[in-house]
Amino acid sequence: MSLDDFYTDEPIDYGQSDSSGDTDFQTDASEDMSYIDSVHNWDYFEPEEDDDELLPWESSDIAASADMGGQPKKIVELLEMIRRQPWQITREKNFYEQALFMANYTDSADIVPFQCYFPVYNDMSVAQLRSYFTIRKMWRQGKFPDVPLSYLFVYVYETLMQIGIHQPEEGYEILQEMLAAYRTTYANLQRYLGPWLRDYVVYYNLSPRFQETFADEWHNDALAATLSDYKDAKDSMLLDALIQLSGYDPTAKVLFKKVPEKATACMTAVLRAIIPVIEHSCHHRIETFCLGSRTRRQVRMFANAVFYNPRPVRTAEIRVSPRTRYFCQGGLWAKDVFICNQPLIRRTFTAIFHEADRQMRIDLGIKPMLKPGIGAAPYAAVIKDAVSQWMEHERAEEARKEAERRRVSIDFSKLKKIRSDAEVVMEKLASDESEPLTPINTMETIAPAEPVAPVESTATTETAEPEKTPEPLKTTAPLKNIDSMAPTTTAVSQAASPGLAFLRLFLSGGDWRSFLRDHHIPEGVMVEQINDKTMDSIGDIVLEDDGNGLKLIEDYREDVEQWLKEDS
Repeated sequence: MSLDDFYTDEPIDYGQSDSSGDTDFQTDASEDMSYIDSVHNWDYFEPEEDDDELLPWESSDIAASADMGGQPKKIVELLEMIRRQPWQITREKNFYEQALFMANYTDSADIVPFQCYFPVYNDMSVAQLRSYFTIRKMWRQGKFPDVPLSYLFVYVYETLMQIGIHQPEEGYEILQEMLAAYRTTYANLQRYLGPWLRDYVVYYNLSPRFQETFADEWHNDALAATLSDYKDAKDSMLLDALIQLSGYDPTAKVLFKKVPEKATACMTAVLRAIIPVIEHSCHHRIETFCLGSRTRRQVRMFANAVFYNPRPVRTAEIRVSPRTRYFCQGGLWAKDVFICNQPLIRRTFTAIFHEADRQMRIDLGIKPMLKPGIGAAPYAAVIKDAVSQWMEHERAEEARKEAERRRVSIDFSKLKKIRSDAEVVMEKLASDESEPLTPINTMETIAPAEPVAPVESTATTETAEPEKTPEPLKTTAPLKNIDSMAPTTTAVSQAASPGLAFLRLFLSGGDWRSFLRDHHIPEGVMVEQINDKTMDSIGDIVLEDDGNGLKLIEDYREDVEQWLKEDS
């Protein structure tokens, strides 16, 4: 017989994997989930022919040894159960019944190697069975020894089928523990346990676990909510949502580092102007364009796992996130998926962010400047107009704020202090009897009294005393009046007015507070009277307290200095 008598071009189908070239223990979980293996959907099948070949487990030491006298009773019963198992029962159902029988069994044996695709009890020798139940006991005790991957998958299959578990929540925690313990040792473990965990919380409807298990769906739903409300969304939220969909992050560039608040406000103004243009061109709302349109696809729960449930789910509708649902009808599962052109979305917003950054740098005068990008051509004009409109609005807003800042206003919080200062002054004036008072709010000089006519002598020999001319009354500068800011011809006004002296001292950086104390004039009174006078002369106040102390408004420094120069 020659080699030509054998047909060698067709790969052998072992009935376990969709691909004969798969070198992993499991089939790729990322394959098309619409494919449904008949082994997972029918409880019974008709064998092609009967033969006397050994069962998978009837090999090596089991087949060679008829004496099972040294083995645990439960292991012997399991082997007998496997031997008597009808051929017509599927691999999944067979494994489920055997695992249910051994749910509480524990062993203490040496660990021997084991490697198999889709491993179940039938694939193990007696030594491997005892090794597995020894390892399973350690797992249930919270210990995670270094063991072959095939043993681990057997325990995962049992967990998916609720073997030895009272509540589905316990199974979820077991799967999470196994993933955390072995994901570093076995890099492919996440590839299988990740999808199975998602299927697990859906199949057993563990709603408290939906948000953490379907984190990507919740994240995308939050982005969709922000984009659908883009007109009223917070600037930072809208900007962050679209940056995640692009390949250009303007917040990491020089513009945002120098003027972050202005850059954020202007960039979001550009986005709000450009979104209607995108919606019109793609004929979809912005959230649909960015995150995909909804469609329903059939899925296979626990794909590529050995799974069986004697009471499977027949009808269900389970919402795992605001926009994503799973459906089951007649035992067949489907779910919502969102399909979008991610490369197109990335290119679009990369070009938009780059062009907006370039235009804003030009208007704000921030270097280095950027060169125009080719992909931004359809949006360049809209971006330029949006940036220009925002800049114009910003300039008008700054002018309004400046006018508001200069507007005269009464700070009622300081009235109490002013009244207190006034009371102190009045007490001081009342106690100082040696110094005559001058009427407040006047700068008039009291004129000397008229000479008294001499008294004529009547029938007396005494000589009249010479008459005395009374001295003019001594006049002092008013304590609370600085209405007369210019010099006068009177003796009093020839001396420096307290208001002018205070201004000169204040502008030169002198100790004006000591000056006010020496003259018994409260700060609030002095400032108020100076500002009243300047409102009449230059139309605005010149002194203000911005919360950090008394300051001169710099816009009027030249006017005040010129005024003092003319009055000197």
